[in-house]
Amino acid sequence: MWAGSLADPWTISDDELVRSLRIIILTIAPDFGDLNDIRPGMAIFNIVWLVLFTLLLDSCFLGQACQRLCQWRSNFGSTAIAPIAHFLVSNPEIGVPSLAQAQELCSKLLEDFTFLYSDQNPRKLENIFQSYFVLYLLGHAHLRPCADSPDVPQLKIGDLKKFGVKGALALTCAAVCIAF
Repeated sequence: MWAGSLADPWTISDDELVRSLRIIILTIAPDFGDLNDIRPGMAIFNIVWLVLFTLLLDSCFLGQACQRLCQWRSNFGSTAIAPIAHFLVSNPEIGVPSLAQAQELCSKLLEDFTFLYSDQNPRKLENIFQSYFVLYLLGHAHLRPCADSPDVPQLKIGDLKKFGVKGALALTCAAVCIAF
């Protein structure tokens, strides 16, 4: 939830990560001990990363917590393919499109980023980010995996579950665009 709320979830500075990890660990384990041990280069930093993202994202052991965040980001790309593939074969008039038909349809959807709009009309700004592609991907790649994350009041995780999708929405739109 925290990473998905960032304006730029592609790059998270060590300082920002350290600050957030310290806040999260104090919320989850108030008797943790010396928070100064949570900094890059320290073994406890990597262990805390691993434990927190295992708890927060319900992941299995991956050997390194940074890998879990990378997996979260890359999940957007692999999940983006599903709604696009479904869309391409769901038109009963076309059936399974030829490569040329699929390329033409994808080109039309990329033009003016019409794939972002619920009605594929870029002149209706009120419909942006409401397309099936965006909503499906945001729900499956971000909201579903983060639904059970604990509330961390200092990071406002409870509010982020309702409104904090700025970075996740950016990842969603970029992934759908690249998939097309």
